[in-house]
Amino acid sequence: MINQESYTEFLRCIQPQTMQPMSLSFNRTGDVPQGENQIQLSWKFLYANDDPLFPQSDLCVFRPKFEFVMLHNGKPIYNQTSIIVTKFTITDRDKFDDFWIIEDVRKFFRDKQIPSLLWPIVRQQVLDGFARLGLPPISLPWMIN
Repeated sequence: MINQESYTEFLRCIQPQTMQPMSLSFNRTGDVPQGENQIQLSWKFLYANDDPLFPQSDLCVFRPKFEFVMLHNGKPIYNQTSIIVTKFTITDRDKFDDFWIIEDVRKFFRDKQIPSLLWPIVRQQVLDGFARLGLPPISLPWMIN
């Protein structure tokens, strides 16, 4: 379990800098029958193999990828892949290094903090993709856990 006090202290030494979409692809692979509202959503959240990168001593870079599949009656109707390069400024490198070696801090940041930070962007991309491909609007969760 994450120690809230330690995690809060960790967040004081790292600040979001930019969240830049670098790749976005979406495909319509089926139809939703008129009036149907039984859509299933599945998604994966993955990092590039060597994330995070540290191109400078005060910069931390992640390249997460979101993969979405929308299904109707078990058949894919839409898929999307988004990659968003996410940069953080490290304001105190010594403190950052002290916290980054703590597995619980690192895991919570990677598995919870970054997906929650990026979800509003990805959510909008999915809704835009649906609209651009002539699919009916769907309701996506406001937040992910």
